Amino acid sequence: MSSLIYKWELLGIFIIFFLGAIIHEAYRLSGYNNIVALFAPVNESVWEHLKMAVTAILLFSLIESFFIPEVNNFILAKTCSIYLVPILITGMHYFYKQLIGSHNLTLDLLVFLIAIAAGQLVSYGLLISSKHYTKLTTLALAADFIIVLLFVYATFNPPKIPIFKDGPTGLYGMPLKK
Repeated sequence: MSSLIYKWELLGIFIIFFLGAIIHEAYRLSGYNNIVALFAPVNESVWEHLKMAVTAILLFSLIESFFIPEVNNFILAKTCSIYLVPILITGMHYFYKQLIGSHNLTLDLLVFLIAIAAGQLVSYGLLISSKHYTKLTTLALAADFIIVLLFVYATFNPPKIPIFKDGPTGLYGMPLKK
């Protein structure tokens, strides 16, 4: 069974990356629909791109749950990925930006891919673990709920700190309707 899980986690790297690309454009393509804003980036801030990653991971996890037989720690594994990927994206983004002094799309895509791969690797380790972390699974469900609420809240009420600042416009939050 670990072979099946490995294949799904590996495939997940590419599916999550692809879903992220689609989600990146969803708000604009929807005509700036507020419902779509709940799960898709509304601007080019780092925060909104983290929302894109989390949404892609959640969607992949839902798909994957239908194809992987019941395993220990599925929710915990996916929650760890949901939290690890944004942490890695944030750290690597600001690190490379400090090094080269500016934003670079190629590096952003590479950072996204590396973070997803790391998230899937951690997820794989928890999925094949023989230990069942029952109490942590309950906490993981609460953590999933909290992160979704944070993204929804910050979409409509972003704090005025750099991670929420739209690079191209210098503004915070949702753009004016076109």
